[in-house]
Amino acid sequence: MVEDGKPLGLLHKWRVLEMFSTPYGRALYEKCPVTQMLSADALVVDYNTPLEEVSQQLIDEDAHYLK
Repeated sequence: MVEDGKPLGLLHKWRVLEMFSTPYGRALYEKCPVTQMLSADALVVDYNTPLEEVSQQLIDEDAHYLK
């Protein structure tokens, strides 16, 4: 999802299905803003960014899970 050219997050199909498949899920969530279901942990890069740099960012980001 993008607002004013700025990425806000990703809407995953599995997340929507998961929330709507719970008892009363549709009744509880169908009127909520979609921003409640966004995943903000996506790596956002400019389309001109070299793949090598993107790869390094992914490696650096995953390093904190190893500590």
